[in-house]
Amino acid sequence: MTIARERFDPVFYAADDALVGGVPDTLSIEDTIGRLATGVVGAIRPGDGALAARVATRFLDAERAQIERNRPMLARLSARYHLGIVSNFYGNLPGGVC
Repeated sequence: MTIARERFDPVFYAADDALVGGVPDTLSIEDTIGRLATGVVGAIRPGDGALAARVATRFLDAERAQIERNRPMLARLSARYHLGIVSNFYGNLPGGVC
């Protein structure tokens, strides 16, 4: 399924905005992305939980692959520099030292 950006963007931002302030700090990244995918898919194909699950899984698989690709570079950088993460996520990511 292909959706034009003009249709997708408002749906995504509405689903994203709906999570702001409503994601407990105990919710995992998997469940957070699941909620976002459910909101996006629900606005386009209501009731298609299977599609929402596939969207979330595909995103999470790509995210994990990217982390693994960057792991060696981050290890090299961390030998010389203090590294940190600045995020505009939902506020449920734990702070502190990784």
